[in-house]
Amino acid sequence: MKFERLDIRLGESRRFPGWISSNFQVFAPNFLDGRRSFKPLNNLNYVYLDNVIEHLTYEQGRTFLNNIFRAMVPGGCIRLATPDLRSICEVYLEGDQKSILEMHQDLTPHNLSVRRAPEMLRSTFCAFGHEKGYIYDFETLKEVLEDVGFQDVLFYRPGQSDRSKYLQVESRMSQSDKWSQMCIEARKVQAS
Repeated sequence: MKFERLDIRLGESRRFPGWISSNFQVFAPNFLDGRRSFKPLNNLNYVYLDNVIEHLTYEQGRTFLNNIFRAMVPGGCIRLATPDLRSICEVYLEGDQKSILEMHQDLTPHNLSVRRAPEMLRSTFCAFGHEKGYIYDFETLKEVLEDVGFQDVLFYRPGQSDRSKYLQVESRMSQSDKWSQMCIEARKVQAS
């Protein structure tokens, strides 16, 4: 049986042309629990995870990525937007006040204050439910993606991609996201 190829956005409840939006919250229109196997298999073409992986433990994230890999068509692509641990730590260590102020301005509407470098780390690790999950650097996320079978793992900043489907796919990008978020792309290689 052959299934229609799908392009899905995980971690998003709003509608976007050409995408099926899905979210982990039960109240989302297209609820999807990525910790469980997807049915049918081999029908996902493009997948975009909008700040999802950091809400899962390392083990749950690995299971989630494995389930996506199994559900993808050969040649399918994945893109993950998630906090960039290395960049955030570099801003902290350098005491980059301009970047800290950007994050403060971006997080004030969420009732978070980031006026000092330690508050930036605290919000990264303890806000938005991140304390229950795992914050990645590129090397660690690349290792997990490759371990489950993805290849050609590439690092981008939000709004950047070599694939037209992923150009400007980030819909909630603030000023500090330009340096505090990373977007990782990989693909499931065609079967030989």
